[in-house]
Amino acid sequence: DIWFFEVMDVVSSGSNQYIYESSTNFGQNVGAFLIFITGSTLVIQNKTVNAAINNQYPISAGRQLISIRIQANVSFATFSQVFINGTEITKSAVNGFGNSELSDQVLYVGARGGVSNGFQGKRQESIFYPTAQSSNRTGIETNLNDYYGIY
Repeated sequence: DIWFFEVMDVVSSGSNQYIYESSTNFGQNVGAFLIFITGSTLVIQNKTVNAAINNQYPISAGRQLISIRIQANVSFATFSQVFINGTEITKSAVNGFGNSELSDQVLYVGARGGVSNGFQGKRQESIFYPTAQSSNRTGIETNLNDYYGIY
């Protein structure tokens, strides 16, 4: 598992706003992932041997606590989970086939290597865990919400 906990002001935009990328060459690096916002959709992509798989989630503009879980070696339909302000969000679209894969690569925060479409909103706090945090998620979210007063 990889977990991301974010306190951010989401800005709606027609162009892709990259939040994270784990490779400068997503199309060729198996195990790479991208997390970005396009319009009112949060997209999580994973490059596998066979294809780029993606899960899409609706997202609104404004200040939010966003928790993202990415898993390896699970079905393309279930490789990611998103919680916004403590509530799990239902996927709006699922594309791809096969199982997810993750590899140990460089993590770009707020940008994509070689691309100018960085995150346009304000980021107040980012926490990363390279291990399972399902049992700790609500406690981490409560601490962040208590400090920032988001919901």
